[in-house]
Amino acid sequence: MIRRALELCAGEVRIRVHGATIERFLNTCARGGIRLRHTHRVGFGELHTTVSIRDFRQMRRYMGRTGCQIHILKRKGLPFVLHRLRRRYVLAAGLLAVAALFLVMTNFIWVIEIHAQPGISTYELRETLRQAGVYSGVPVYMVNEVDVVNYVRQHMKHSIDYMTVSRYGNVMQIEAFGGDGDLEIQDDKAVTGLVAARDGFITEMQVLGGYPLVETGDTVERGQQLVTAVTPPTTEAGAGYIGHGSGHIYAQTSRMETSIRLLPTRYKRYTGKRKTQFALVIAGKRFNLYFGGGIGADCDKRLTASQLKFGKGTVLPVKLIRQDYIYYEAAPMEPAIEMLSEEMEQAALERMQADMTEGAVDQWRSSFAQLEGALQLTLYASCTEDIAREVSEEGVTLPEKPQDTDDAAQ
Repeated sequence: MIRRALELCAGEVRIRVHGATIERFLNTCARGGIRLRHTHRVGFGELHTTVSIRDFRQMRRYMGRTGCQIHILKRKGLPFVLHRLRRRYVLAAGLLAVAALFLVMTNFIWVIEIHAQPGISTYELRETLRQAGVYSGVPVYMVNEVDVVNYVRQHMKHSIDYMTVSRYGNVMQIEAFGGDGDLEIQDDKAVTGLVAARDGFITEMQVLGGYPLVETGDTVERGQQLVTAVTPPTTEAGAGYIGHGSGHIYAQTSRMETSIRLLPTRYKRYTGKRKTQFALVIAGKRFNLYFGGGIGADCDKRLTASQLKFGKGTVLPVKLIRQDYIYYEAAPMEPAIEMLSEEMEQAALERMQADMTEGAVDQWRSSFAQLEGALQLTLYASCTEDIAREVSEEGVTLPEKPQDTDDAAQ
């Protein structure tokens, strides 16, 4: 690949050689150190080959000795491009200006990506980074990652315990850890049991630790203990022990969700007509790529912005803005109520699913009632979910080991 690029920068020509002494021509080129590439014998006394510009000039001095003639078939490479542009000064200057601008732009930080745990203010972190000298448009050589980390940790030690600063091309990535969002560490040595979070009919039990107090097929109530940390002693197994109760208890449960939404004054029925406009934002200044307005009022506007990139880690300070206008017309209220009912039902199911630790909604039934200017939903659902929740049982003691019947008789 690199060798081919160098050949094109030097320039090359594809030539046709014809004459009665082709072999003498080949021998002369070999003695003169002329490199022939992609050589093909076309017929008797004729061949096609590719040579560099330097070798072509040298070859022309030998042609009188070989008795052959040369005709140029094709010219390729940078010298010929520059030759064609020799009178197009504006275009050549524009290309050079774009190349120079690109080289300059790649030596600045244009994008700062911040990934912070919950509890860390991204606004405060961005302002602290600005004070440390990290902002959009700063030259790359002016940013020292170690100094940035030390500065931020010193000024935000109340919320940041650890952070990293990485640079990929002209993109700076910041990761901050600490605050109130630390991951919860499960202590598998804690003395815990399992209780029921909801009423339900147990369908499956996966007890990973502790002693189960219920069985599959039992009906349990909310707050009822399902698994205890105390495994009692028995005459067969010997002494009991206190451990960490854990596992999954799946049960059939019943849930109800209610919600109220205001009825819309009009219903949007989309006509299928769309209009798209583009704009460029360069260094914070917007340049519209369209003329005039004339959008109209009855339409939804959707805006998307894309950062222009070159390669994997090089980001240009240019954003492409796309504005989509989706037109609609006013429609009767009945379809609006129907669509609102579907949206409310779907939202209720999603809230119900999100409230479960693990499980799914099996069946549901919805009822709607129109109030004054509003629509009320009542949704009843039958679910299968994990109802087990860990609770602490610190301070529990082991019961006494039951006496063997033979020992009791003595």
